[in-house]
Amino acid sequence: MEQKSLRRRLAALLLMLCLLAAGALPALATSANIRLVDASGNPATGTIRVALYDSAKDKALRDRKSVV
Repeated sequence: MEQKSLRRRLAALLLMLCLLAAGALPALATSANIRLVDASGNPATGTIRVALYDSAKDKALRDRKSVV
């Protein structure tokens, strides 16, 4: 009985470590490695305009735009 309990605890510890590592990966990634470029290789500058879309009604929402 004690062996099953030990195995469960070790499995829970391994799962916790994996989840911790997976959660830390985005924090460890640096933005210095990411560069947005256009088709010519020039740095992409400007704004991104996003229109919100209602998938249930299958059409874009009016007057619902966001600029990133």
